[in-house]
Amino acid sequence: MKKFTFILVALFATTFVFGQNLVTNGDFSAWTGSKPDGWVLDPNTTTIFSQGTPDGLVATNPTATTKIYTTVAVEASETYDLTFTYSASHARFRIWSGFVDSIPQTGGITYLGTAQTDPLRTLNGYYIAATDNTETIRFVVPADKSLFRLEYRYYTQASSSFALKNISLVKYVVPTNQVATPVISPNAGNITAPANVSITCETEGATIYYTTDGTTPDETSTEYTAAFPVSATTTVKAIATKATFTNSEVATATYTFPVEVANIAAFLALPLDTWAKITGDIIAVYHNGQNMYVTDSSDDMLVYGTIPGENATPNGTIISGATAKLGTYGGQPQAVNPISAENSVITDNPVLPTVVAMANVTTADQAKFVKIENVQFKTSGTFGTTGDAQNATLADDQVVRNNFKFTGIAYDAAKHYDITGFINYYNGALQLYFIEIEERSTEGISQIEANAIKMFAEDGVLNVVSEGGMIEVYDVLGRNVANVEANNGLTSISNLPANQMLIVKIGNKTGKIVVK
Repeated sequence: MKKFTFILVALFATTFVFGQNLVTNGDFSAWTGSKPDGWVLDPNTTTIFSQGTPDGLVATNPTATTKIYTTVAVEASETYDLTFTYSASHARFRIWSGFVDSIPQTGGITYLGTAQTDPLRTLNGYYIAATDNTETIRFVVPADKSLFRLEYRYYTQASSSFALKNISLVKYVVPTNQVATPVISPNAGNITAPANVSITCETEGATIYYTTDGTTPDETSTEYTAAFPVSATTTVKAIATKATFTNSEVATATYTFPVEVANIAAFLALPLDTWAKITGDIIAVYHNGQNMYVTDSSDDMLVYGTIPGENATPNGTIISGATAKLGTYGGQPQAVNPISAENSVITDNPVLPTVVAMANVTTADQAKFVKIENVQFKTSGTFGTTGDAQNATLADDQVVRNNFKFTGIAYDAAKHYDITGFINYYNGALQLYFIEIEERSTEGISQIEANAIKMFAEDGVLNVVSEGGMIEVYDVLGRNVANVEANNGLTSISNLPANQMLIVKIGNKTGKIVVK
């Protein structure tokens, strides 16, 4: 049975209020003024929340982060249930929760999640989903804490509004005559191989019943006698019973096996939030902290998140059996929440960037490893002076971003550069996340082969002088990289592999050249 009489302490207030729930004003459909009673509007918030709307606590198109919060007294080491309901027509807000040491707050927040970047998580993920739902999170107060802070926070997004309908916080007390809740092992979550599931109960003499179809078990369900296997996505639920005792609460564990797809392109075509395994090999291109870019013959992709066991994956590493969830950032798809791949092999064949002109790039090139040549910055400056991801603008107004937070990289508006990095579209705006900025020689490169093919390379373009015929271009591995019908005179060929030896053939004549 639950007890409902506790103390509400509003932040910056000294009045104690007794009520059924620790968080009062749980029904946000009826209130007046700039905020509900007992809640504090963050001083940096410029938008006033709507008053007493049927949908609840709503902020519509604020110009800055909108935040409202309250702080309540809790008992150290005790268990509490935090329950909240949100409305279907509102899509993107966060519930942040944690513990503070004083009122007014003088220190940081110890978050319920793993860090400040991990707000109160639900089955719906990082942002609360746009569905009518009521969810309860049960947590234990740390032994050294007695104040709980709850925040409702919204971040600017055009043409959206967000609503929290109801919220309450109550202490949970296990009845003395209730059977202990069963423990299901292994822990719920993503799983890549068949596993044996076991169920235990601390109450001596209790009988455990379980289901594997997601339904709520009772005494007519399957009795647990031994561990059983799961080899596909399964929700296991279990209760425990004992004569003269109240039945236990239901324990739930969902084991999710990944959808299997052949390659990156098929992964990117999945519905959002699908967890999947790429059965084909992918190749690591660049790894920097939580960012790893990968490619295969079908497409390119960013893998974002902590990659277990990997601190720096060398360019050219072949990765087999990679699993991740499909997410988005800035309106573009990416792989998130990756786990260890089945196998990885480091090779001596690094992926080389494709030489492109930024003017020709489209969203189809998202996450592509590229090199743009002979460009200038609009103004001079230095990346890495503030410790954040600064932007700079090229002479043609394209944006170069220091997304990986390199330090001390100066650029001069009077000089020309070759820039290597990755294409990114953030909310429709093109950016180049650079990994190398190299000052370019103003002399260019000129080569003429002595075996009757006249040609020279300059600014990433191969120029061939001939009297017609088919110009064939091969790399050193013999792969054909271009076939162009020659003009009678000068023929220019672009989009060739850069900084490697190329073999040019016209009829029975051949020549070698490096395009830079």
